[in-house]
Amino acid sequence: MATFSIRIGSKEETALLFSHPNEGHELESIEETAEHYMADSLNREAASITNVSVSAAGTDIIVTFDHPDAAVGKLVVARYLSFFELGLKGADLYREFQKTGKSSPKWRFLLPLGLPLEFGSAVEIMDFPPISLIKKQDYLNSKTTNRWWELLQLNGVGPAELARFSCIVDIVPVAAPANDGKVLDSSGIYDGPFDAYSMKLLELFSDRSNSTRRRPLMALGLPIRKWIQRLWSQPMGILDVGTLKLPSGEEAPVIASNHPSFFFYAASAYDGQPGADAKNLAAGLAVMKQDIIAAAWHAELGANPDIDPIQALIDSKAKWVARDPELIELVRKQAGIPKLFEPLILIEKLREFQPSPAELLELEKQFYYGNRSSLDEE
Repeated sequence: MATFSIRIGSKEETALLFSHPNEGHELESIEETAEHYMADSLNREAASITNVSVSAAGTDIIVTFDHPDAAVGKLVVARYLSFFELGLKGADLYREFQKTGKSSPKWRFLLPLGLPLEFGSAVEIMDFPPISLIKKQDYLNSKTTNRWWELLQLNGVGPAELARFSCIVDIVPVAAPANDGKVLDSSGIYDGPFDAYSMKLLELFSDRSNSTRRRPLMALGLPIRKWIQRLWSQPMGILDVGTLKLPSGEEAPVIASNHPSFFFYAASAYDGQPGADAKNLAAGLAVMKQDIIAAAWHAELGANPDIDPIQALIDSKAKWVARDPELIELVRKQAGIPKLFEPLILIEKLREFQPSPAELLELEKQFYYGNRSSLDEE
């Protein structure tokens, strides 16, 4: 068993990197906050890492951990050092953005803390983290992630592996209330101020050590499709599969899907209208059919990076075809829609309310730029 050390940075730098003090945890020292997140990260690596601790060494904050394999330990150290270096770059860019006057006092700088960085299986690209994660001190503790994990488990991902499939790259390291999507978009925050950070973070998180085969990328939501269009000139619709050429020159497979919380919005969009339950169920089912296929692709590519991504999409669609009764029950469970009809009768009835692709896109725009709820903060 060997012991390894990672220098996070000076105390001031470490406070920046870990958004210290965290709301609700103001009495914690910087060492205690950093140790909380680093224990989550290194334990979620599921790689025989033990004895994680954080302490001060002079003016520096140091992480130590044990691992039986010296080569593996060195890879872990290198990955986290790169992450902290990128984090400081993100903090600098956030300070520059604040100087434009387009920021909000409700927002806070936040890195994707507590994730397994070296042994991740897939990367989820999203827009911004909900600010509630700071109080929870867990980047993966949200209704968004919990819902998607249920879909991954239905596609064969074991509970112990879930965190490794959710290496999240938020394209801006800015935590905000979940219903601030429109404000964030109008601020210009997605239009380039953080590209130098987010592109390198995508490069880092998608990298498989000692392999040129990149981890699969999940482009989750409308802002990410716009981001890909801007940076790669590559238009993507829901369930489109492609490749993104990264700054290193290597390519990563990518699929476009919905933001996991869009389902909750779609499944409640018609509240207060006549026939609301059936309409909500039909909209929720339409989104669920897309999401379950994307999650199947996510699970397959994450577990088997050498397979063809196009064939994986074909197989994922075939896996979930003609399973409406099962998916209806899943919609009811996740969205809390009451059971009104027998499944076979209900399938016929729902055809009357099935939203068109244009209607789904309009709902998605409302979700982001209208009255986006705080469901993903719960």
